[in-house]
Amino acid sequence: MDNIDFVVENSKDVTINEKNIDIILEDINVNDFSHWSFFSFFDGIDERKKIIFAFILESMNFCFWLNYDWNCIEDSVVYSGTEMLYKKVKDLVIKYKFDIEKLCNISIEDFYKSMGENGILPPMVDERYNSYKETLKVISKNDFFDKLYNIYSDIELEKFISDNIVSFCDKSYYLGRTIVFNKRCRLLINDLFLISDNIRKNIKNLNNLKGCADYSLPRYFREQKILKYSKRLNKIIEDEEKIPHGSTYEIEIRASTLYVIEIIRKKLSHRGIKLNSLELDNILWKLSRINKTSKPHHTISIYY
Repeated sequence: MDNIDFVVENSKDVTINEKNIDIILEDINVNDFSHWSFFSFFDGIDERKKIIFAFILESMNFCFWLNYDWNCIEDSVVYSGTEMLYKKVKDLVIKYKFDIEKLCNISIEDFYKSMGENGILPPMVDERYNSYKETLKVISKNDFFDKLYNIYSDIELEKFISDNIVSFCDKSYYLGRTIVFNKRCRLLINDLFLISDNIRKNIKNLNNLKGCADYSLPRYFREQKILKYSKRLNKIIEDEEKIPHGSTYEIEIRASTLYVIEIIRKKLSHRGIKLNSLELDNILWKLSRINKTSKPHHTISIYY
């Protein structure tokens, strides 16, 4: 598990109460799966344009909690975070007609204009711009799609993306071990699998990839008393202190989250419910956003 089990075995500040996992199994609706590609906007759009959209979206899909004022209201519905980003990326690709060269050459001033809403920019806007530019530089290469369409496993696809686009390479170091998370990379692979007939035909399934360690799932697992934090870590979270990226606290929170997802997946499998980790992650993420009663950890990061 990319050394995830090693972290769990050596964790000092995060422990897992497996008994409480059984309590939430009944709340899991295996049919409650959604994805942005299901929206009517994508009807009739060719595969390569969908892939461009996916890379752009996931290149900037991180750390929204720093500014919840970046939102918009349509039909009495408030859009923020990833949903707000989706709307902005949609407007962006429409404006530039999916022209990869024009998208690649957007100035930072034009980027601000495209991402802003009522004078408010998304948090970490410069980091988002840098990640966007790095990603567009890679996917605009003449041989990019040839390489992408000649990948035949989910693991190989994860390596291809994280090796070529630094901002998708999400890993930390813990007691001398490299711990691979690749949260946005795995989200992107899930996107590509859903939107691309060619990629789906080539890699067959996503059964070798683990889930996505973010803010919502550990908060939810803590709320359900599946994750238990040490007194000192608990106080940090309740006081909303920032936890540094790459710190022991952050790594133990994220690794324990992935470990719990795998336990849930296995328990569901024993009940005859077969899901891969990314499918389950999607369902759990939606469940975690209902009736939130506890605080998430706060880490400033471009990786989630």
